[in-house]
Amino acid sequence: MAEWKGHSLRLNAEGDGYTWEPLESHVRIRAKPFARGGQRNAFHLFYERPVDVPGELRCQLTGALMTDPVVLETSEWAVSNKLYERAAIERTLYLERKEGRIEHLRPDMRSRELCCQLRQKVSRTCDHFVAKEGRFKDEWNTRLSSHKLSMRTAMEAQALADQFNELTPSTWPIISVLPASIYRLAPAAAKTVNPNSYRYVSAEPFLEGAYYKFNGNNGFVGRTASSDYQHQEAIAQTFTHWSYEHSLQRTGSALMVCDIQGVGYQYTDVTLCSEDRRFGSTDLGEKGFEAFFGTHKCNELCGRLGLTHVSPEGADGAAGSSSTATSAIQIIRTKHLNRRKRERDIETREMQAAVKHGRKEPGTGPGSIRHVHNGVAVVTDGEHRVGITTFPRRR
Repeated sequence: MAEWKGHSLRLNAEGDGYTWEPLESHVRIRAKPFARGGQRNAFHLFYERPVDVPGELRCQLTGALMTDPVVLETSEWAVSNKLYERAAIERTLYLERKEGRIEHLRPDMRSRELCCQLRQKVSRTCDHFVAKEGRFKDEWNTRLSSHKLSMRTAMEAQALADQFNELTPSTWPIISVLPASIYRLAPAAAKTVNPNSYRYVSAEPFLEGAYYKFNGNNGFVGRTASSDYQHQEAIAQTFTHWSYEHSLQRTGSALMVCDIQGVGYQYTDVTLCSEDRRFGSTDLGEKGFEAFFGTHKCNELCGRLGLTHVSPEGADGAAGSSSTATSAIQIIRTKHLNRRKRERDIETREMQAAVKHGRKEPGTGPGSIRHVHNGVAVVTDGEHRVGITTFPRRR
């Protein structure tokens, strides 16, 4: 496996900028991908992070390494990277192989003893990641933008997962979306690199266990007879349904987590569908909403969360009826509209007057229209038939 050096991207708190921070040590990436997707390949990546060594032990070990100038060059790289255990081992092996240097073996036992202490007191961590890299030779800024979008998608999906975990009973499992890091890598031996020569990869922790795809962004539903997966499937489907209704209720703009896959209740590489399709090519927007509700069949968990009951005819994992899905979405949005009307003390006749006589403005969602009249705003679909939300508005 080749060694690579580079940087990790850190987004600013406001999300409007980023900085590159040097990696603590080199990473190793296997040459061949273990999985290939339509847009990206997946590689095994290993990142061996140096750990903090207790000061006294570090001084003793560094001192032992520096006593022999012959070994200085051999161990210099290891010491500079805080790989003290490796430096001690290299020093010991060097002296053992060196003919005619028997007298140095006895003093060097000090390094061997320190190496044993280091193993007992300090352990190095070698993290196993999945590195995802675009299959096509795009410009560096295009590749970087794609990875930044994946990072933001994972962050937004995890925020929804946190809210879901807070609302569900304590007996339910905790779900999570793996965080994505972005690495900018160059060969370890390279001295200068231009931006277009870097490898840009999105790295996520490697998941041990049986990998399963629970649903897709096109209405796919993974169904199995295995009892081990049935509850995992139910949780994933409920989370997708809940994310749509929850985001619509909180913000008036629907956002749905789908394409859920992973190991157990740890999800990776999820997709977000939004009304304005701001999450890239996998964000199918309204078509994604319709595809999900065209095949989704509410389970017991959906009912326990008070979600709108959806049960399309023949929901067997195949593509569902578009009209059935549209009806389900209309019911959910009408339910949301009625809730907002009660909360904001807006009369039905005021809403009707706004739709009929109000000033027309473009809504936040694609194709939606905002009707403003006498201090009331009503948002409907483009055909003025389905109400989405309502709120007070200054004239």
